[in-house]
Amino acid sequence: MNWLLAHLDTLRESLVRLARQPFATGLNVIVIGIALSLPVGFYLGIDNLQAFSRQLSSDPQVSIFMAMDAGQADVSAVERRLRAHPEVGRVDFIARAIVNRPAILLADEPPEIWMPPMPKRSSACSSHSIRSASPW
Repeated sequence: MNWLLAHLDTLRESLVRLARQPFATGLNVIVIGIALSLPVGFYLGIDNLQAFSRQLSSDPQVSIFMAMDAGQADVSAVERRLRAHPEVGRVDFIARAIVNRPAILLADEPPEIWMPPMPKRSSACSSHSIRSASPW
């Protein structure tokens, strides 16, 4: 029973010392709180980054912009070469008429949010996905 009384006496003396110096006690409590919250903050940050990285697309994509004076034969030749390439998974051609259509107001959005038309210099676009065996 002596050890219990010794521990209670030490606890009482410690609390008296802490009460005599409230500013230092407050700073100590703040430092201990920060030290305990840092690992939790780092864990939450890494967890959020992992969740975000899972949402990113892992398939690389390349967009090809044709010149304004490119004709249908040029577009067909580029598209044919891309489709013949063994590492190209998909080729999507976006015609000039679709790219240069006028701005459209979004129905669910306020009037100040709108989709601007594409610039004239990006008249035709062909984008494709490349699936390669190499990691780079």
